[in-house]
Amino acid sequence: MASIALSVEIAAPKRLVWELLSDLSSHSEWMKDAVSIDFATEQRRGVGVCMMVPTRVGPLRVTDRMEVNEWQEEESIGVRRLGRIGGQGRFELSSHPDGTTLTLSEEIDFPWYLGGRITGWFAGPILHRVFRANLFRFRDWVQTRQKGSR
Repeated sequence: MASIALSVEIAAPKRLVWELLSDLSSHSEWMKDAVSIDFATEQRRGVGVCMMVPTRVGPLRVTDRMEVNEWQEEESIGVRRLGRIGGQGRFELSSHPDGTTLTLSEEIDFPWYLGGRITGWFAGPILHRVFRANLFRFRDWVQTRQKGSR
């Protein structure tokens, strides 16, 4: 298993950060590893949304099947990985005087036939870098939109 927890400070109000984060269809715009977001349900917001997410990290390509299993307006979004690679991910927002903190936590389980814990041990640092870069891209994406709306 690979366990990752990261945070980024965003100089934007929580309301705006939530508005952009909760638009699940836009995640492939700032997540470098997510090639696209293909919804498997008509629903696009809230618990129960199912998505197929073709994912690429270096030469590894997999389609993650994900289901939103937590949705607290302007607070958090949780997803469960339902494909060959399992696990749980969560975005959480908190306000601070200069804007918003976005925290990402991920636990990714690799099956035994893909190397299990050994793969998790090697993949952890790589995924940490990918997810950190994604958070920085999201921060910049939000702040660019905030400046454009002034």
